[in-house]
Amino acid sequence: MEKPVVVIGSGAGGLPSATAIVEQGYDVVLIERGAAVSHSSSKINQYNFEVSPLPWPTHEHEWSGENQLQRVIALGGSTLRYQAVAHLPSQATVQKWGLDTKTFYKTAYEVKSFLAISGHNTPHHPLNRFSQHLFNTAQKLGWEVSPTQAAILSKPHSSRPACNHCGMCVFGCLPNDKTTTANSWLPRANKTGRLKILTDSKAIKLNLGNKSTCESVDIERQNRKERIPAQAIVLSAGALETPYLLKKSQQTLAPNGIGNKNIGRHLIETNIQSQILLGNNDIENAHAGIPIDLVVKQFEKEGVLLYQGRNLAGIVGPVSLAKYYALHEGPENIRRWMQSHYKRVGVIAAMMEVGGSRYDQIDFNKKSFSFNKTEREKQNEAFVSSLLKRWQKASGFKSLWQESFRYSQNSGAMLRGSCRMGKDPNKSAVNLSGKLHDYNNIFVSDASILNPGLIAHPSLTLQILGFSIGQSVAKLLKGQKPT
Repeated sequence: MEKPVVVIGSGAGGLPSATAIVEQGYDVVLIERGAAVSHSSSKINQYNFEVSPLPWPTHEHEWSGENQLQRVIALGGSTLRYQAVAHLPSQATVQKWGLDTKTFYKTAYEVKSFLAISGHNTPHHPLNRFSQHLFNTAQKLGWEVSPTQAAILSKPHSSRPACNHCGMCVFGCLPNDKTTTANSWLPRANKTGRLKILTDSKAIKLNLGNKSTCESVDIERQNRKERIPAQAIVLSAGALETPYLLKKSQQTLAPNGIGNKNIGRHLIETNIQSQILLGNNDIENAHAGIPIDLVVKQFEKEGVLLYQGRNLAGIVGPVSLAKYYALHEGPENIRRWMQSHYKRVGVIAAMMEVGGSRYDQIDFNKKSFSFNKTEREKQNEAFVSSLLKRWQKASGFKSLWQESFRYSQNSGAMLRGSCRMGKDPNKSAVNLSGKLHDYNNIFVSDASILNPGLIAHPSLTLQILGFSIGQSVAKLLKGQKPT
């Protein structure tokens, strides 16, 4: 590999881009800060899995915000920990982004079929009695409700088994039925023989050959620095690390770092409000099934998605539920309460997109980020709170607790928008092919390119855009104009 394409990051945007490039006959060096982690390293088959360390380093304290940042640093990125909801933006949103809807949904069909998304080309996962009751309730309210499409196998696929519905996806999938980039795109890319992976390696600087072309990347690996020559660069390090790397690539040709004034602006996140419900005595097994199994899109135009699933309140097993109950209700005989209530407890939640203004900034010196909540967002919080109460009352289930709009941890996978895409360089950082404005061979393929309108769960959208961006890189190398 004398002069490969360098892809930085192996999450939802990175590995699909790398796959598209190697399949077009070009060599790729993939730089991944974390290690390769086997799905078998998950601890969910041990009785104390909830207090065991996760099988990947998280680096949660490296960036600071209002709340602690939840991150995954490993081969596969945040797809190792995500709950695998395969949500896509509406057609109106895709059009608003400036993308060709026909091309986007054609690629979406190809990607969803490759990943065997449940509810697309394979069956939806079955709903337990608790979920089915909430599904019926939403329908009676006149809401558009459906089982969640998810990157969790409902049928065996590509030598991997169907889901056993343990619901412990965020701890790592021991059976290997949850689809991550590491068990889907990585094997596909490896088949070409053109992919070289450098794990435990950190990109520290992009080096320009002239004002508009990057010629190499500096990395730190095994306690020493290396320089990798590059035909093109694809940044897929996430909504914080990608703009950070661009800003910190200061040099004579770019004294303020690489990129235009919109690098690091317009940060977006998803806030959540959840309500924990206790089903009737004839309803049980709410703990069984995939983590998030229902979605209500009735209010998507208002920027709100409703979901049902225990993990939406952080309840992923008996220990976490007992802790939650002790914090909110105690003191009581928690063991007795768990014995009589555990299988009847579920969660409904509302997700709302916040941020996106130029005042939502990243401080690259302090490695911190902040949001300036607007009056409209504050009003939306009251609106979605009323939606949850309406759903709960119509269900007849008892409400145990209702959480306000904030995560105990910000999900690093939900942060986006800091290098937004668009046609106008005055309003965006990259064009619709993911290429940095005014640069010839630097692309971005991660959540930082997303504009407002997705609301939540960007992983599938990023894999679709990532594969398209990889194809654009290949076209560039062939002397064609990226589309």
